[in-house]
Amino acid sequence: MKLHTVRQRPVIFRLQTLLDQSLAVSRAVLDNTLEDVEPLPESTYEFISGQLKEIDQILRLSAYALPEMPFSSRFSCDDQKNC
Repeated sequence: MKLHTVRQRPVIFRLQTLLDQSLAVSRAVLDNTLEDVEPLPESTYEFISGQLKEIDQILRLSAYALPEMPFSSRFSCDDQKNC
């Protein structure tokens, strides 16, 4: 299993915390919906669903779409002017 980089660690931790909180809030929305016997407005669902899809796309790019070698390591010192 590949470990997170030093820069990724705090960001991933924050994302996991926010996702945990979002899951708890979504469960509260469901509880309120059931108690109110009133469905969530479709426009609200579509907006939130769109945001979740965007998050998924960003995470997929982060996990699978990057080149094998990071941009900064593609060039040797000979290729750069200020080495």
